[in-house]
Amino acid sequence: MNMDDVRRRARELEVELDGKKALLDAGEISAKAYNDSVDAAFEETARLKAMQKAFREGNQAVARQEAAFSGSTLETKAFGVSPKPPTPMDITPAQLKALEMAMDAKMPFQIEIGTKGGEQAPWMAGITTKSAVLESGISGGFSGNLPPVQTPYAVGLGYEPTRIASLLPGAAMPGPSAAWLSHTANSAEVAAVAEGGTKGDIGPTITENQVRPQKIAGLVSTSLEAWQDTSAYGQAALSSWLPQELTRSLINAESEFLLLATTAGSNSYSGGPTNATFNGLLNVSGTLTRAVGSDTPLDAMNKAYIDVRTGAAFAEPDLVIMHPTTWGALRREKSSFGTYILDQATGPLGLTADGSPASAGPAGEPNAFSIIKQGTPASYGSLWGVRVACTTQCPAGTSIVMSVRAGGGIFWTRLGLLLQFNPWGDTEWTTNTFSWRAEERVALSVPRPTAVNIVTGLPTS
Repeated sequence: MNMDDVRRRARELEVELDGKKALLDAGEISAKAYNDSVDAAFEETARLKAMQKAFREGNQAVARQEAAFSGSTLETKAFGVSPKPPTPMDITPAQLKALEMAMDAKMPFQIEIGTKGGEQAPWMAGITTKSAVLESGISGGFSGNLPPVQTPYAVGLGYEPTRIASLLPGAAMPGPSAAWLSHTANSAEVAAVAEGGTKGDIGPTITENQVRPQKIAGLVSTSLEAWQDTSAYGQAALSSWLPQELTRSLINAESEFLLLATTAGSNSYSGGPTNATFNGLLNVSGTLTRAVGSDTPLDAMNKAYIDVRTGAAFAEPDLVIMHPTTWGALRREKSSFGTYILDQATGPLGLTADGSPASAGPAGEPNAFSIIKQGTPASYGSLWGVRVACTTQCPAGTSIVMSVRAGGGIFWTRLGLLLQFNPWGDTEWTTNTFSWRAEERVALSVPRPTAVNIVTGLPTS
């Protein structure tokens, strides 16, 4: 289609609309049908105008190129005008009014005055374009290649997707701490009594327990320049990307506390949090323990289940937490015939490497930021009817067998995830940086420690 075709089609649209109007006046079509025709004609007219503009700009470019090759002077657009520096006189009335309101309220305020276009300076009059600028002539760090186009995609830092808090029942902590009473023992039990005999008192032992919240917090900062220069980068815009990465780091630390934290000054688990307000699942006092020893790994896990059932909790396990490599090793246990013990019927074709749901095929596109979201369902199948959750934050070779419904763990929240932004702090003001702060106050309680059994000595590869 050329310019003549575009003009001809525009005239045809006018005739068609006149015909539709005549049909409407004659009552042969409805008002809706007429309006639909008008809308369609309007959309096509807009496309035709865009094509006309493209043709005109193309013709102008050709004319300028011909003028350049013919030796006539050609002004470059880049040097056509000189932007005027902004002045206080460029502040708009609306900005002045907003400034006054901020002063009255004693609140921080910011005004940005942009540059304005100007007239061509005399020194620019002699600048001409006589030959093409070649890519190989561009200097810089790209070795003759043009700078790459910044895509709207970004890759976030990888974090463990299993969130331990999502595996436990949650409770709000309305005060500075939470307390509960536990019936831990009896001095005697109910027994048979002869007629007229004295009934014995069971003499219950009641203890009070308390848990205090632990603050988990962090900061992330960026400069004004980085904030501004990445504003058009889509996912990589630091103004939205950095606070998201900060909260992901906080959730990762939260899971680490729930598993490994200790109130002591040192931790037997390397890198585990110390001096916390609560003990993580692996450091809770009074839990059951079992070492694999001379048993096979699967035998040890089975016995760990029985420990919980026959111990003081008298409970059936409903959750197992372990490292993915340990779970993978258990799934590879074979019989003397070389068949997979955990899937005798179908063999390895019925298994995934770590028990995660089977993939239907490669994804059509990556996730946002190319990450697996935290809180992703952590079910990696089951072991003898008990759900297995895998996390790399549980030490390899160790498994937590627990009955959540029998008091194996409660996740307390005193302060939910709080994300704050402040460009006006003392340091931020002097260094021209922006800062985000993320924090929460949470705790873990294990009302019945004997509902948790820590199994050690399992395979690590």
